[in-house]
Amino acid sequence: MICVGLICEMDALEQNPEKQYLFVYGTLKRSIANPMGAMMRAHANYVAEAIIAGRIYDIGPYPGLVLEDCGTAVYGEIYEILRPNALLSLLDAYEGCAADDDLPHEFTRVIATVRDTDGNDYRAWVYIYQHSVDPQWMLSSGYYQPATGAV
Repeated sequence: MICVGLICEMDALEQNPEKQYLFVYGTLKRSIANPMGAMMRAHANYVAEAIIAGRIYDIGPYPGLVLEDCGTAVYGEIYEILRPNALLSLLDAYEGCAADDDLPHEFTRVIATVRDTDGNDYRAWVYIYQHSVDPQWMLSSGYYQPATGAV
């Protein structure tokens, strides 16, 4: 189990001139061939492998993350965002949670604490799943791979 506090303030970092980070755990990871992932990496610098407290579910062609203060570790990657407003707008559209997308959104973007493999904590944007999940969909390993869902 990992216990990392959650902060879910969507506008807090958009107004902050300090570095902004993004945590990805699914189809945007480096190990997965995806045009949107390649575009994201052109506008963000890879920082480290990381974990977040929650549970990851295989919901079809992509995973969904449900945050939990004391959930299991979900594994992903941290990126430093170079142009936050531009990149986050594109990713919001990709994740189906842009202002003009139909409600209810399947995903929403929040700020949460993630921890890298050296034990450093980051406040990072992360897309979380908003719909109901079936416990049978949970990937107990905490890893997502598109071919089988789990490693």
